[in-house]
Amino acid sequence: MRRACWFLLSAALLVTVLQLLPLPAAVMGALEDRVPIGVDNAAGRAIGSWHSITVSPHATWSGFVSVLVPLAIFLAVAQIGEHSRIRLAQLLIALGAISLVVGLLQVAQGPESQLRFFEVTNPSEAVGFFANRNHFAALMYVTLVLAATWLISIKPDFTRRQLLATHYLVLLAAAFGLVVAIVAALAVARSRAGILLTMIAMVGLVLLIRFSSRKPQGGSDEGGGVLRLIAVTLGFALLFAAQFGLHRVMTRLGVDPLEDLRIPLTLTTLEEALRSFPFGTGIGSFVPVFAVVERPTELLATYANRAHNDFAEWLLELGIVAPLLFGIALVWFISASVRVWRDRGHARQHLILQRAATLIVLLLLAHSLVDYPLRTTALMSVFAFASALLLPARHDPAHNGSGRQHRSDAGSEIGREARVPEAPRPLRPRERWSGVEAWPEAWREPPASPGEKQQ
Repeated sequence: MRRACWFLLSAALLVTVLQLLPLPAAVMGALEDRVPIGVDNAAGRAIGSWHSITVSPHATWSGFVSVLVPLAIFLAVAQIGEHSRIRLAQLLIALGAISLVVGLLQVAQGPESQLRFFEVTNPSEAVGFFANRNHFAALMYVTLVLAATWLISIKPDFTRRQLLATHYLVLLAAAFGLVVAIVAALAVARSRAGILLTMIAMVGLVLLIRFSSRKPQGGSDEGGGVLRLIAVTLGFALLFAAQFGLHRVMTRLGVDPLEDLRIPLTLTTLEEALRSFPFGTGIGSFVPVFAVVERPTELLATYANRAHNDFAEWLLELGIVAPLLFGIALVWFISASVRVWRDRGHARQHLILQRAATLIVLLLLAHSLVDYPLRTTALMSVFAFASALLLPARHDPAHNGSGRQHRSDAGSEIGREARVPEAPRPLRPRERWSGVEAWPEAWREPPASPGEKQQ
C-alpha cells in the first residue's frame, strides 16, 4: 500500500518536470494546434522555438509550489503513530471550531464585519478564514465528521468510568454543542453543495456508528447507549439548523442551478481539454487558456479563476495523465477503504478515525465535481491528512491505546516489549515457600542448617 502511494507521488513529480522541460521545435511543432491563439504570446515565447508542454510555465511552477505543504503533511502523517494521528485530528477539530466562531461572528456583524479577511468574498454569508462560503462549508462538514468520530471513539471511557463525573459531563456537553453549532453554521453559510454533502455525511456517520457498535468477537456491546445518544444528537442538530437558518437556506436553494455558470464553465473546459488531448495545457494554465476560449455568454465582470469542476480542470491541464493517475489513486483508495471497514476487531480509536477518513475523502471528491475545494491549500492539506490516515500507522510503543501494551496474534512482535526480570526479593527469616507451583530457585529459601533447627 505504501508502494502505491510512493508511485503516485513520484508520477506526479515526473509529470510536472516533463511539462516544464523545454523540448525542441521539431517535437513541439506537432503540438502547436492544441495551443489556443494568444496564449503563446502571453507566455512570452515564439511559436516554432524550443518551449515546454505547458503554455504557462510560471503558473505550472506556482502549482507545483502550492502542493508542497499538503505533500509534507501527507508524508509526515504517514510516518507517525496512532497516538500522534489522533492528536492531529483533535487539533483539526479545534481549528474548525475557531473558524466556526469567526463565521458566526461575520454573519452577526453583517457585510461590513472586520472579520472578513478578503475584499472579494461572500459579504452576507459565513466564510470563516476563507474567501468562499463553499470552502467554509467544506471545512465545517469535515469538522462535523471528526467531532462525531471523536465522540464515537471515546464512548468506552464513558461506560467504563463514572459517566456523571463533572469533567465528563462538561466534555460531553461541549462536544454535542459543537456538533449542533457546526450544522447551524452550515445553514447560515448557504452553500448548496455544503448542505447536500452534510446530509450525505450524516448518513455516513450513522453507518460509522453502526459499525463501531458491533460486538467484537467474544465481547459485549459496550457503549451502545452512548452511540445511540450520539445519533439522537445528530438528528437534533438537523432540526435546530432547520429552525435557525431555514429561510436563508430556502432562498439559496430557490436559485435555478442551470442559471449558474458552473455548467457552461465545465462544458467549455471539457471541450478545450479534448482539443488539447493527450498532453494537456499544463498545470495551473486554466486562467490564461480559458481567457482565450470562453464564450460571450460566459463573460464575467472579472475573470473565471477556476472551472468549478476539478476533474474537468485536471483533464485540461494534465491530459491523458489525469485519468491514469486518478484511476490508480481510486483503486488504492477503494482497497484501503475496504480494509479498514472490514476490520472485525475491536473498534479502536485509530480504526474509527481511519473509517472517518474515508468519508472525508469521498465528501471532498464529491464537492470537487461542482467546486474547487482541492485548489485551496487549507482543504488540500485536510485531504492529504485524511488520505495519509488510510496508511497503516507506525508502531508507537509509548502510546498504545490507553497506555497498556496490547499483543497481536501469536508470533507477532508488534506490541511486545522486552521485560527485564525483577531481582528476587530477599526472604525474611523463617519465611518458607509452600506453594504448589515450582518457583525459581533464586526465590526459594535454602534449607536450614542443623544449628538453625536446634534454635
